[in-house]
Amino acid sequence: MNQPQTQVTNESSVKKGWRVFYSFEGVVLAIGIGLALIGLAAIGLLALVSPDLSGIIGSMVFANLTLGRSISLLMGYAAGQGHVLVIGVNMLTETVLVLLFFPLFVFSLRQLPMFPKLQSVIDRVHLHANRHKDAVYRYGVIGVFAFVWFPFWMTGPVIGCAIGCLIGLRPLVNLLAVLSGTFIAMLFWAGLLYNLHTQTQAFGSWGLAFLFGLLLAIVAVGYWFNLKRVRRASESNQEP
Repeated sequence: MNQPQTQVTNESSVKKGWRVFYSFEGVVLAIGIGLALIGLAAIGLLALVSPDLSGIIGSMVFANLTLGRSISLLMGYAAGQGHVLVIGVNMLTETVLVLLFFPLFVFSLRQLPMFPKLQSVIDRVHLHANRHKDAVYRYGVIGVFAFVWFPFWMTGPVIGCAIGCLIGLRPLVNLLAVLSGTFIAMLFWAGLLYNLHTQTQAFGSWGLAFLFGLLLAIVAVGYWFNLKRVRRASESNQEP
């Protein structure tokens, strides 16, 4: 008796899921997927012509996604690459990251079904965004613009666009604030890290190793503090 009703419910859920691709967020997601596929194809084709350069670009992308733009930028300069390639790869990586994450975060707020692992990532970002939301809210767009300047994971454009959603910024305004702030911040950090890299060359490989170690230590400390805060938040939520 309940089978037809269940089937109708499932069909309506599927239709609702497909409708999101006709929204603004759906278009943004499609653009993000397209750029990601183009980037992967470009790296793959480049590997046939210049495997070393392809490996450098792939390493920079991986470093940006896992450790933040500061490590990725320094890695590119340490590999002897120029501003155009180093900044361009990082800008494209973070643009794709924002274009993919922003619509998924909005879909999650609308309680659309997600893969469990993806939902856990979004939940963690939601937790971090809630922590900074009140401080950013008082400044609105300028607050989001300034927040994305931080060069480490869980402090930059991903959390920035989530905060923009939580404080009620319009989707287009949110994206423009996050991406413009990210691009300007990228130029600033690229110039700073390039100068530091140039100065450390006077000390040979030890100077570069020290600079990498310093940045990695900062990233590790940031992870440690974030982990402690997440545990405290989860423990407080579990208390009766």
